Amino acid sequence: MSSVNPSIAGQRVTFTATVTAGGVTPSGRVTFMSGAQTLGTVELRGGVARLSTADLPAGAHAIKAFYLRNGNFDGSDGTLRQRVRRVNDQFGVASLPASGAR
Repeated sequence: MSSVNPSIAGQRVTFTATVTAGGVTPSGRVTFMSGAQTLGTVELRGGVARLSTADLPAGAHAIKAFYLRNGNFDGSDGTLRQRVRRVNDQFGVASLPASGAR
């Protein structure tokens, strides 16, 4: 889950991964990635991992969360699509001619 999608380049976005295991709350860590770039690894708290970042450049991103195998729990993963707009896209600003140009 993403806190805001689409987001604006430079805007803080929080990704949330929930790990369940048949009524048992697993422990361990989740690694969040954007393509081949590791965004970070965080500990599960109550079966939930959250990672915040403001470092995603404009474009489409496949954000993947990997639950790392831990004791009695197998590893798993999930993916979401995050769209990040350029700052100007937020306001719908078009390119304007240089001052004095006609």
